[in-house]
Amino acid sequence: MRCRNCGKESPEGRAYCIYCGAALEQGEEKKKGSRYLPVLIGMGAAAILLGVIIVILLAKPGGPEESGPVREARTETGSLPAAEETAEAEEPAETEAAQEETAQEETIQGETAQEGILQNGETEMPVGTEPPEQGQEEIWLETTASHPEEIALPQPEETAGDPAAAMEELVTAFLHTYTQAMDTHDPEPLKSYMTGGSLYQEMSEYVVNKGDNRQELLNCRVTALEPLSDTEYAVYTEETYYITQNETSEELSESEREEAMNRFGDVDGYRYHMERTVVYTAAYRVLNWNGEWKVDSIYGDNDYEVIQKEYAAFTREAL
Repeated sequence: MRCRNCGKESPEGRAYCIYCGAALEQGEEKKKGSRYLPVLIGMGAAAILLGVIIVILLAKPGGPEESGPVREARTETGSLPAAEETAEAEEPAETEAAQEETAQEETIQGETAQEGILQNGETEMPVGTEPPEQGQEEIWLETTASHPEEIALPQPEETAGDPAAAMEELVTAFLHTYTQAMDTHDPEPLKSYMTGGSLYQEMSEYVVNKGDNRQELLNCRVTALEPLSDTEYAVYTEETYYITQNETSEELSESEREEAMNRFGDVDGYRYHMERTVVYTAAYRVLNWNGEWKVDSIYGDNDYEVIQKEYAAFTREAL
């Protein structure tokens, strides 16, 4: 830095000349700057005080209207005006009322649609009738005037309320099928009602080989029901048949030979025509077989027993 007094250069940063000792210009400028320092400090303090006053005014109730970021911040903290809080409290009640009204409208529309279906040709189910379970099989039988047009296998759940009625329905359908199989000599339909055990084998053989004998089931009723387990019943029945037989003397049963002897005094060498009403008692073992109740076998020693017999015809002709 050049000295104004002697004109010589002194090292940078010196306040006085190293040659003549005069004050250098840099030292003078530094002093000038130090005179403005109090002014700058005062201006900073004033700015800080002004900022504090503005914050206090904004924080007072009834101050300037909140908007923009200030209002958003107050909304996030939940400090909403009372009117807005009341409006939000009323919204859930209005929503619930709207949902109930929508549900009522859907119910009315469903009932109207169902009525429309019935009016378009569907048959309305009787009161108290439940629709059939999915997968339930119905067995249609070839009928005579005295036979029902349709017989459905009872399902396990149906026996909960009235097991005797359900079992009577099952056994009646089974015996109707058996008597019809005798006309066709085809035991196959019996499989719908039987498990395929020993009783099925015996009945199948009888149906195939019994010639032109006919049986008509007039009545079947369950006289007793004995639960053997959760999936097994002993069903005691009383069955009434009208039986027509054409048999030779060699084919007659012991009781039929006795009847022929009482009527004619001899038996052999004839072909007999017999018609009679017979009442039997029996007991069947019924199982829940793959979800369906089916006849399995004769229960215990309760084979068919004749308790009443009345002949309508007993004639013969020589062979």
